[in-house]
Amino acid sequence: MTKILLPRVFFRVRFLLLCVILVQAPAVCAANPVHLEASAQKVSEGFISLNWNEFSGQAPIRLQVSERSQWTRPLRELSLTGQTRVHLSGFPDGTFNARLVDAGGQVLSNTVQFRVQHRDLGLAGALFALGALLFLALVVTLIRFSATSQQQ
Repeated sequence: MTKILLPRVFFRVRFLLLCVILVQAPAVCAANPVHLEASAQKVSEGFISLNWNEFSGQAPIRLQVSERSQWTRPLRELSLTGQTRVHLSGFPDGTFNARLVDAGGQVLSNTVQFRVQHRDLGLAGALFALGALLFLALVVTLIRFSATSQQQ
């Protein structure tokens, strides 16, 4: 009788081990289910948009932004609930990394890298001066032509 039971026991044990492996497989394959992407790789306008696909896990999630690829001390960390997009600004010149993590610190998304390089202040001043000159020319033209139309 033990000769008949022994193969059945081995079959059941192998079947249970297979079930354990199959149950654990989706969690291993879906280690980063959230796809994070940036609106641009190089930012000069002063802001960047980060968006990701809908996350069906536990809320809230945290967005971490770091200057380096080490995440021991993130530069910024935002707690987000029910969002799929965020706009960030106020970064100095440099290269930054962003990722999403859950409340326990487990990584939920890929890491996105973006570079901030602000425009030259001299160029901004020159464009402001050009705009001021054009505005002044418009005001002078309006005053001149309004004065001649009142005389007639």
